[in-house]
Amino acid sequence: MLQGVNEVKIEETNIDYTEDYEFDIDSDSYNYKKFSNCDYINTEYKVDFDSCYFEKVNFSNYNLDRYIFSNCYFKNCDFSNTSLNEVGMHKCTFYNCKLLGTSICKSSLKNNIFLGGLLQYINFTDSNLFNIKFDTCDLSLSTFSYTRIKNILFEDCKLKGSEFIDTKLDKIDLSSCNIEDIKVKLEDLKGARINNFQAMDILIREGIDVII
Repeated sequence: MLQGVNEVKIEETNIDYTEDYEFDIDSDSYNYKKFSNCDYINTEYKVDFDSCYFEKVNFSNYNLDRYIFSNCYFKNCDFSNTSLNEVGMHKCTFYNCKLLGTSICKSSLKNNIFLGGLLQYINFTDSNLFNIKFDTCDLSLSTFSYTRIKNILFEDCKLKGSEFIDTKLDKIDLSSCNIEDIKVKLEDLKGARINNFQAMDILIREGIDVII
């Protein structure tokens, strides 16, 4: 691990057994269930999911505010334009999922992994992110404003045009990512790790003449 950069140790999703199941509009909790190739059925109240497996499940355009997801695995699922505000997410893995325009504001995320997938325009405003890994994700035009982050790992991600307004990036390694046109204050970037080309681009946009 590079000096000055946080080491991210994530408690990963671990599901030993799930049984095939279908969504029930009257259920407010699901434990050790498997859902595949289906659309989510919305309810009028919050739902808790614990140790569930989802594959090719369509959650798009639903309101899932205040839901709780614990130790869940999502594969090829669609959360496009879904509202996930004030949710709790712990030990969840999102593999090749679509979270286009997904709102995850005022939420608590801990020990979550995002592997691949389209996360353009995702919004984490005013959320707490702790022990999170983004691996080869497209986070272009995403929003991390007023977000409290700790132990966040970005590996080979696209962060083009993303906003980190009033979000401290101390000890966050961005050196393997595309951060072209990133919106961040220099004081909030203090302590982050970036490469020479990234630093040059940021300085030029700040109006500083860079002699090559």
